[in-house]
Amino acid sequence: MKKDKKLFLLDAYALIYRAYFAFIKNPRINSKGLNTSAVVGFTNTLLEVIKKEKPTHLAVVFDTKKPTERHIDYPDYKAQREEMPDGLRDSLPYIDRLLEAFNIPKLYKDGFEADDVIGTLAKKAEKEGFKTYMMTSDKDFAQLVSGNIFMYRPGNKWEPTAVWGVPEVLDKFEIQKIEQVIDFLAMMGDTADNIPGIPGIGRKTAQKFIKEYGSMEGLFANTHHLKGKIKEKVESSKEIGLLCKKLVTIITDVPVEFNEEAMKIRAVNEEKIRKLFEELEFRNLLKKVLPINTASEKNREIDEKTKNKSNSSEQIDLFSSIQELKKEPIQNSNEIIIKSAAELSLLVSKISRQKVFSFHIITEAKDAFLAKVAGYAISTEDNFSYYIEHTKDYINSLRVIFEDPKIEKRGFDVKFLIKVLKKFNIDLRGKIFDVEIAHYLLHPDMRHSLDLLAENYLGIQFIESHTIIGKGKSKLSFAYMPAEKVLRYAAQHSHTIFKLTELLEKELEEEKIKSLFIDIEMPLSIVLADMEYEGIKLDSDMLSKYSVELSAELQKLILNIYRLSDHEFNISSPKQMGDILFEKMRLSKKPKKTKTGQYSTSEETLLKLVDAHPVIEQILEFRSVKKLLSTYVDALPELVNPATNR
Repeated sequence: MKKDKKLFLLDAYALIYRAYFAFIKNPRINSKGLNTSAVVGFTNTLLEVIKKEKPTHLAVVFDTKKPTERHIDYPDYKAQREEMPDGLRDSLPYIDRLLEAFNIPKLYKDGFEADDVIGTLAKKAEKEGFKTYMMTSDKDFAQLVSGNIFMYRPGNKWEPTAVWGVPEVLDKFEIQKIEQVIDFLAMMGDTADNIPGIPGIGRKTAQKFIKEYGSMEGLFANTHHLKGKIKEKVESSKEIGLLCKKLVTIITDVPVEFNEEAMKIRAVNEEKIRKLFEELEFRNLLKKVLPINTASEKNREIDEKTKNKSNSSEQIDLFSSIQELKKEPIQNSNEIIIKSAAELSLLVSKISRQKVFSFHIITEAKDAFLAKVAGYAISTEDNFSYYIEHTKDYINSLRVIFEDPKIEKRGFDVKFLIKVLKKFNIDLRGKIFDVEIAHYLLHPDMRHSLDLLAENYLGIQFIESHTIIGKGKSKLSFAYMPAEKVLRYAAQHSHTIFKLTELLEKELEEEKIKSLFIDIEMPLSIVLADMEYEGIKLDSDMLSKYSVELSAELQKLILNIYRLSDHEFNISSPKQMGDILFEKMRLSKKPKKTKTGQYSTSEETLLKLVDAHPVIEQILEFRSVKKLLSTYVDALPELVNPATNR
């Protein structure tokens, strides 16, 4: 049976930027300090497409640094765009190597954008009998959609992946013909590309004009039907409007060759993949990708159901989901549930002889006072991990090893652990090693979460807690989970802590900061834990009364701001406030904008405008009162421990 020809054309920079910024709050940093967010995200995107969509052909298309005809026609085209972040720029050579290792062609043409190259290749592929999918979130590509050309819009946490064909485009843009996408985009303009559009025309107006006049040219030919300011704006914008239409039109006759053979999906180059992934520390991805090289074309076409039934190590699912990756077992660790007082006694004796153990307390609460303890994970130097469910008798038995000053304890976020144990009148004594603090001293600019350290140092991806206790309305407590279900999750944590301690301790010695860690940081953690556990006395009654006073004052300020600005708006919304101050009230001739393109309403900006209008002083006072109320007056009583009233 002949296989349909299915081509995927990936808009490189759209996907690379998307991957980089998806991790912006929690960047993926390896042990060398390299930000690998863009490479990780792009690799996962590539693998997901190959697995789910099974293209027969694939290529990745890039922009070049050479100016295009659009830049020549309109020098301000994309002029407002910020420089590429260093972390992303540093990733580009690795992405080039990734494509080379995957035998995927990297396509580009000087003097043309990636959009133009993709548009040209899509049209050529259509003539050669391909179904072509343009993978990008850029709405400009909607103008290219046809019966055999589709937009493949990658999903995110808000929206699933979507495929736009002709019906979807017409529905999304509320137009009658695909070619009207160009008129729609040109009338509205595009702030991302610095295309001005026609002043006064937004989405609804553009849709209305296209419905009535068919195109931008049709609109300009019928301005005598318009009235008032919109007529003036349209008539004075003919030149810029037609230029905008040219700017948004994707070129489909770029001088590029359509090389069908070069775009065929091929086996990866194992040697190059291994070298690249080991350098980037992509240990788990390496395990999943390497078998690609052994897959023949025949294996590619085997029914998915048949592949899933196979237990052969060479036929495992090469593109396992992140969920499956996180079920990877910890290595070289035997896992045991302690089921009796006698077994626990044997474990305590064993640790007393070995003089070292790591531990992790299983609870989903981040507040030590509110934490309901489900159990304790303990790992020993002979690679055994144990899970002990929390009972009064069991914690009293564990007291011996926790309080023995001759036994070394290894943990993560020891300050939290100390506070939890104090609830049971247990003092953690002896040499204590906190993996989190050690890593902070070594790499202060990096993230220090245990799951990230496990992956970077040991090649382990953690089981996520929600796979055990669920999430949302169906979420349960670890305390109600059977020990058998918690064992792997618990053992993974304590085992990781034990192994990381050995690696980080060596690193501390090499960097000559071990004494800083032992003599200052760890003793300070213990002091801070004691202080936080002791707490401070709080006059909650006084704060409650003060909260009422401040709330009343806040309401007065809100009414004053509405009156002075002559508008009601969400004062806590920087965007809404910026629109009121600078669009409606025009308090500045050249208002400052943020990186996202909205007006800046920072305190620094507003202080410069205090003399411009009395509303500014009221806004600053509103912010001051609201911060006092939300950050302290209302927030501090919520931190009182009901058990101690402190």
